[in-house]
Amino acid sequence: MTNGTVVILGGVAKNVGAGMTGGVLYLREDQVHQVNDEYLTPLELDNDSEEELKSILEEYHKETGSTKAGDVLNDWSRQKRRFIKLLPKGVLAKRKEEQTIAEVKKESA
Repeated sequence: MTNGTVVILGGVAKNVGAGMTGGVLYLREDQVHQVNDEYLTPLELDNDSEEELKSILEEYHKETGSTKAGDVLNDWSRQKRRFIKLLPKGVLAKRKEEQTIAEVKKESA
């Protein structure tokens, strides 16, 4: 995957995210051991990520009637803690670099 956002509610096999150079993956935390950690870094959900995940699940449930999505949404306050956000390591490195540059510019101003 090079861009976009994916939410996986079902099972996964080993090597999830191999070759992923962009985008966002939401996955249940109990499946993090299946992730290719050479490519991806797991992160806890922040408020923006929680809102994004919930919005995706709501739209998916509305369009498909998915019982899995419905179950997650019906118990959102607990279920949201069972998800992680995964980003490609290259994306994280670039964000840190951009943040450092912005801080240096701010200090110089």
